[in-house]
Amino acid sequence: MSTIEDTHLLKPITDVQLEPRKTLMPIGGYEAMPLLPIEIAVETLVDIIPDIQRKTYIAKLCAQDHTSTDSLTIDESTSIILFTMEWNPESLYSALNRGLRSEDRRALKIWFPYLKLFLTTVYKLSGIARHVWRGVTLDLNKDYMKNQTYIWCGFSSTTQSLDVLESEEYLGRAGTRTLFNIDYMNAKPIRNHSFYQSEDELILLSAFQFQVTGKLDSADGLHIIELKEDADLLRDYVAYARTFVGPQLTEASGKLLVSSYVEMRKVGSGKGQVSAYPRQLESLIRLSEAHAKIRLSDKVEELDVEEAKRL
Repeated sequence: MSTIEDTHLLKPITDVQLEPRKTLMPIGGYEAMPLLPIEIAVETLVDIIPDIQRKTYIAKLCAQDHTSTDSLTIDESTSIILFTMEWNPESLYSALNRGLRSEDRRALKIWFPYLKLFLTTVYKLSGIARHVWRGVTLDLNKDYMKNQTYIWCGFSSTTQSLDVLESEEYLGRAGTRTLFNIDYMNAKPIRNHSFYQSEDELILLSAFQFQVTGKLDSADGLHIIELKEDADLLRDYVAYARTFVGPQLTEASGKLLVSSYVEMRKVGSGKGQVSAYPRQLESLIRLSEAHAKIRLSDKVEELDVEEAKRL
C-alpha cells in the first residue's frame, strides 16, 4: 500500500504538461471568505479527497515544529505542509491544480475556504527574485514559441537546483526532456514549511503569466526553454489595483496598527532617540493599504499590517 513516505518526490515540478492550452477565466470570490481553522477549511474537500482529514491531522502535527519561522500560526503552516504532501491516488496539490486548470470555474468554490487560508499564508512569505527550474520528460518545444506569452493556471513547484531535476529520481540526464529556466520576481520559498524539508522548493502562484525569451535544443533530446515573468501584466495589475481596489481597514487590522504605533513610540522614547510621529502611523497605514491592493483585496487585514511593519 502506498504511503506518503514512498511518494515523496516533487511531482509538481514535472506536471507542466497538464497546463491547458487556452486562457481561462480568473478565479474570484475566495477573498470574501473568512479565515477558518484548517480542519474546517478542508471539510468541503472530503468528497473529492476522501483522506483529507487524516492527512490534515498529520500535517498539523508536523506544523508544531515549523511555526518558529516566518511568524506563521500552526494552521497557516499546516496549510503549506498539506500543500506539499504527496499521496496516492491523488494529493491535495494535484486535485487543486486540476480544479485551477478546469474550464468549470464554478467547481472551484469548494476550494475557497482552503484557498483563503493558503493564499493568506503564502502572501505572508517574503517573495524573492530567482531563476528557478521545472521540467518534464516530454518534448514540449513546439508548445512554447519564442516571444509569445503564456499562462500557467495551476500553482507551479520549482527548484533552484538544476542537479535536483537532472537526478534519476526526476528527469535524469538522458532521453527526451524539456527544462524551463524561469526568471521570476516573486518566488515563494516554502522549504521551512514543507513536509519534505530536504527539498529546496519554491512555488510560483497560480495564473503565472510569462514570455518565452529563448530556446535551446541539444542533440541528446534536451530542450531548454527560457521564461520571464511578463512585466506588462504586472504594470496592468498595478494599474487595476490603483484604480478599482479601495481596501478598508478591518477592526482587527486597525487594532494592530494602533498597537504597532504604540510600540514604535515606546522604542523611540529613550534618551537621544527620535520618537514616532503621527506621519509614521500614516505611512504604516498607507503601506498596509498598498499591500492589500496588491492582493486585490477590499480589506486591509492583519497580514498586510505585518508586511508593512517589515518594510
